[in-house]
Amino acid sequence: MQLKSYLRENSLTSQAFADQLSVTRGSIERYKSGDRIPRPHIQAVIFKLTNGAVSPNDFVNVEGLLERKVG
Repeated sequence: MQLKSYLRENSLTSQAFADQLSVTRGSIERYKSGDRIPRPHIQAVIFKLTNGAVSPNDFVNVEGLLERKVG
């Protein structure tokens, strides 16, 4: 599940989630938009905080990577 979807479905603001992660709201916004991939230790905390709903794989756009590699 994408982080953006998780936050929306659980009625969490970016700021509230950022506070739980000890990161800035801007970082959460960039994670949600795909402009930034969280560092592995942050991915692990996100996985734990979301009870596994958002996994490290959810931050990788495999289809986009394949298109760039094949194209």
